[in-house]
Amino acid sequence: MRVESLTLKDFKSYQDASIDLSGLQLASVVGANGAGKSSLLEAIAFALTGARSMRNLDQFIRTGTEECRVALNFSTGGETYRLTRTRSSRGSGKSTVELARQADGLWVAEGDGTRDTEARVRQILGVDEDTLLGTAIVSQGDAGSFFALRPAQRLEALGAILKLDEQYGPIESHFKAAAAEAKAELETARRDVERLEADVERLTEKDVDLDFAVGERATYAVRVEKYERVLQEAGFALEAARRGAADSERAEAELTRLTDHRASLETRVHSLAQERDRLEIRVSDRADLEQQLADRDVIVEWLADSACAREVDQAVEADRRLAELAIATARTRLDEATEEYRQTERRMTALAREHADATSVADRSGLEADDAERRLVVVKNADTPTCDRCGQDVGGESLRQTVAGLFAEWQTARARHAAAEQAALEKLESLQDAQAELKATSATGTERRHELEAAEAALGSLPAPAHDAIAHQRQESCLRDLDAIPARLAEIAALGERLVDVQRDVTEARDALEDPALTDTLTKAREAASGAQAALGDLRTAEQAVHGAEATLKSARATHAEADRAVARLEGEISQLAPSRDALAETTGTAKRLEQDQADAELLRKAFSKWGVPALIVGNVLLALEKEVNELLALYEGSLALRFESERETRDGARESLEIIVYDGEDWRPFETFSGGERYRVASAMRLGLAQLLSHRSGARVETLIVDEPEGLDAPGRAHLARILERMGETFGVVLLLTHYDDLKDAMPQQIVVSRGEDGLSRAEVAA
Repeated sequence: MRVESLTLKDFKSYQDASIDLSGLQLASVVGANGAGKSSLLEAIAFALTGARSMRNLDQFIRTGTEECRVALNFSTGGETYRLTRTRSSRGSGKSTVELARQADGLWVAEGDGTRDTEARVRQILGVDEDTLLGTAIVSQGDAGSFFALRPAQRLEALGAILKLDEQYGPIESHFKAAAAEAKAELETARRDVERLEADVERLTEKDVDLDFAVGERATYAVRVEKYERVLQEAGFALEAARRGAADSERAEAELTRLTDHRASLETRVHSLAQERDRLEIRVSDRADLEQQLADRDVIVEWLADSACAREVDQAVEADRRLAELAIATARTRLDEATEEYRQTERRMTALAREHADATSVADRSGLEADDAERRLVVVKNADTPTCDRCGQDVGGESLRQTVAGLFAEWQTARARHAAAEQAALEKLESLQDAQAELKATSATGTERRHELEAAEAALGSLPAPAHDAIAHQRQESCLRDLDAIPARLAEIAALGERLVDVQRDVTEARDALEDPALTDTLTKAREAASGAQAALGDLRTAEQAVHGAEATLKSARATHAEADRAVARLEGEISQLAPSRDALAETTGTAKRLEQDQADAELLRKAFSKWGVPALIVGNVLLALEKEVNELLALYEGSLALRFESERETRDGARESLEIIVYDGEDWRPFETFSGGERYRVASAMRLGLAQLLSHRSGARVETLIVDEPEGLDAPGRAHLARILERMGETFGVVLLLTHYDDLKDAMPQQIVVSRGEDGLSRAEVAA
């Protein structure tokens, strides 16, 4: 990548600037401190990388504006590109990037969107921001940045410059993934081996269990045959016992029948006796009912008198309701009259206050009119008129004005007095009307009170109720009970006839129960049943023997069937587990192969990790870099030299750091112990050596070297730096040195002059 031109718009102190760098090879950028030299370096870095490492990109925007723009034209690989970046402070801030390639005199856009464009820029340059700023662009005070890194970070920085991660990282990742895949497959195979080993162990156990189950099944088959013979013998004995117990069953049935018949007769006798007792009690109620029926006429007569009294009470009740309605109406009208009286009374009180206030106003306005008239008379009749307010003598026009003023005041006071007297008169008339209305309202209230008293007196003169409703209802209930007595007497007559029939049935049932023939037959049946108990005992014994034999045979058959199922189940399980022996051998071989695959992949992963082949490459590069840096240091006066030490190892033998020791002509010591000028010589030689390394790296296309403001160098040191940069020009297409030293400025064959005007704007011009 060789910078061809740079265009700035509102970038820091530059308003509009366009610099053509196409004809430059070794040039100094000169100007006073603060003129804007470093801003050119920042603009180039911003265009190439976007300066993403900076937290505040808005500092690039010129004060008073909202957006800056940098356009950088560069050539690489036979192509010319234009890279344009902008930064806006509007809103939350926004950055844009555009890349175009020149083709047939036209600019063709490269990249679709910010992310794709950034990736395309990195692809074209072959370098990222950190690597570019750590090698080809040396900012002010940043020459020793490589020494500021920790020893382990230095190796990582060299790896980034050489793109070792990009070259060997995918290979390491591939073998890492292969090792992980082999490990996962190995773990699966090992789990399968464990499972198959368990299956083979279970298969051996099942073989033993099958032999035992076959033996048990044969034993249970012998038991089944034995219990079948026992059941057959018990069946013969049961048949014989049943034939002997047939007569016993008939005797027992006859005894049961006779016993049930006697119990039925006893139950009938008891039931008929109870019915007879109930009938006798109900028949005995006849005389009492007939006596109650004789009192019916008395109750009928009392109810007639009670009905008459009720009719009288109903008429009186109607008069009472009318009287109560009249009382309620009179009370309502009295309340309305009372409320009207109170309202009129309150209105009269308010009018009295208003009349008193109006009278007071009239009195005051009368006094004011009298006072004005008195003062007017005094002024007009005085031998020497004086002002009634300030006491000074008045005459001529002043007297006329004073008299006119007093006269106007007197007329105004008289008008107010007349108006106040008229208002007081109107209030008095309203008060008199209210008093008359209050008197009329009081008379109406008295009339309403007399109406209420008359209505209350009429209600008090009505007689008290004579009808007893509760007693009337009680007598009506008694009359209904008496009206039901004839039907009950007819029912009792019928029950008397039923009592005769029941008495007859009781006698017949007792005679049948005490019949000697029934007693004799029952005795003979008991004797026959007692004689048959022995036969029944034999039958029960035989039945129990059969049941026991059947239960034992059933249990034996169930046990035999269970043993048969156990044999079949074990044979099925053995059939399923039998392939496990062959599978175990095959899976064991697979596990051993996967162990070897994992070991091989892990070995290759370590070989291509940063401690393997890349570490060997870094070691070889360190030798070349050490030689290049020492050759650059040899261009300075003195005996400065450095060496790299990267032999410190971790527990697994991997080198993890890069120590740098500097020789001062007498001894080797740390970089930090040297003076400022010596540190800059060593640091600049290291940075320029890294830039050389970057330029020779495969895929890198950086052909521009920019060095900003060397510090701490004396005149001889600056002369040697010029020779070093001249040598670097052999490698880089363009070398720019930003400086304010005249000797360095003159040492460069070409110059870019930067100045800053009184308007605060920077300008840049190619002087050679």
